[in-house]
Amino acid sequence: MFKRVVWTGVGYGLGLGSSVLVQRKVKRAVERYTPESVRVEAAERSKNTAAKVKELTSDVRSVVQKVRNAGDDVDLRTPAHGAPRRSRGGPYRHR
Repeated sequence: MFKRVVWTGVGYGLGLGSSVLVQRKVKRAVERYTPESVRVEAAERSKNTAAKVKELTSDVRSVVQKVRNAGDDVDLRTPAHGAPRRSRGGPYRHR
């Protein structure tokens, strides 16, 4: 009889503990999707995206400047690594 009481108590304890954990998890998920937190997250992501775009444009500008400074030393019609050029028909056109 004592074993049943112990295991019943263990079962109730585990059930109560798991329900508390699930309740916390649900509350966190609900808070995550409130309009305020969604707005804050969207603002942070837009700032990150803006920073990435600025970085990309500065990289592109530096490459363009290098190409302009190189002048006639760089032949842009052929690949720099010596790979053969493809025909105008595309890579799968058979002759």
